[in-house]
Amino acid sequence: MNDKNLLAYSPNGLDLGKYAGWQTLLFTTSRACNLSCDGCWTSSTNGTIARQARSGAGWLYDGTYGINVLDAILDKFYDEQGKLVACMSEGEPLVGANYPFISELMKSTGKRKLPALLFTNGVYLDRDKIAEIYGENEQVSYCISMQTGLRDRYAGVMLTDRQANGNEKRTFDTLVNNFDVWRDYDKSILDRTGKRGIALKSYIIPGKTTERDLEALRQVSIELGNVPWIVTTIGMHVSDSLKGKISEQDEETARLVRKYNTGPSATVSFGRTENERLCSYISNGSYPFESPAGPFGITFNPFEQGQIQTCPYHSLIGTKEWFSLRDYLYAMKESSQGVTDNKVREWFDAAVKAETMVTRGAFDLAGYEHCLMRHSRKPRIDLFIAEVNTEMVERRKEGALDIRDEKYFDNVLKNLEQAINSASRKVQIQ
Repeated sequence: MNDKNLLAYSPNGLDLGKYAGWQTLLFTTSRACNLSCDGCWTSSTNGTIARQARSGAGWLYDGTYGINVLDAILDKFYDEQGKLVACMSEGEPLVGANYPFISELMKSTGKRKLPALLFTNGVYLDRDKIAEIYGENEQVSYCISMQTGLRDRYAGVMLTDRQANGNEKRTFDTLVNNFDVWRDYDKSILDRTGKRGIALKSYIIPGKTTERDLEALRQVSIELGNVPWIVTTIGMHVSDSLKGKISEQDEETARLVRKYNTGPSATVSFGRTENERLCSYISNGSYPFESPAGPFGITFNPFEQGQIQTCPYHSLIGTKEWFSLRDYLYAMKESSQGVTDNKVREWFDAAVKAETMVTRGAFDLAGYEHCLMRHSRKPRIDLFIAEVNTEMVERRKEGALDIRDEKYFDNVLKNLEQAINSASRKVQIQ
């Protein structure tokens, strides 16, 4: 692929396929968002948003545990030869509820010369915001989500639960007013690296997306200087898949997918077969994960107690109730052991192994496909992960996962292996 079609600071732009080991670290934010896009579940979860806002992410850097936890995490990642920090989530990173964390993340990555990739809807990505983030980290690419390039369609696609009062047109105009800024930023990164600073990301939403939407988006990508334009199908959320819903495409949607689909933005290619093509934000190497044959990453959610989750969109089935960094640090703080950078490192060593085990268990059960969100058997995968969590919570209640035990991490992984085998049998029977 021509370098000019690659985001400079992305899995493909950094050529992560030539590396093995922990290469990507993906953070998520809260679900707070300024839009309500058709097909997205974020706007219907106000209770979750309020809870996440109360929990916040400040504990990572406000001294609650006596150290800067965020710095400790990124030091660990840097020492592991990590290459890319990304933020992809169920909310908008630049809204007020999320941006303080993003700002700290950019400062911390910038100090370590770690490139960053931000996924955003672009409404708040104006000249001042880009300059502010650039002042914190000079190596940032933006993947901007737009589902239509038409002003008259914007409300019906990206503001679906808002009463029409003219705000939808002003919001679209705000985006258009940002085009010059995005074009300038993209050119500056292109001149410096030979690759792009801006890309567009669009979903084909069944029963909603039209060819007019997509052709207008193509024109936007051209107007921005022929920036990369990523078009993919939309995944199914856990809240739907656990109810047994199946993703279906009507004939027109299938036609648009055939014509416009470029595939997801998070894949890297390495090895010899299609089964070695993976989402670079998933643990651990190429399936069946028997060795680190390629790059891998994990997803960490600071707004859910510092849980790990198998996908940035899997916050509902993360490890919060039985394995979270915040719970671990609290226990260390209350004990004689105390909180140190090394404690954070030890937790992440176990986190990589735990997320790998759950991901492998899901693929062993449902079959390998590179993306968990778009997996053809997603309901089965999500049910399996939910069963694993239920069993691990029970084991924690029984005392098998005592954080104060000197063999805590060994106990977590041993019990997790047993829970995975049990959950797999239960789901196979259903």
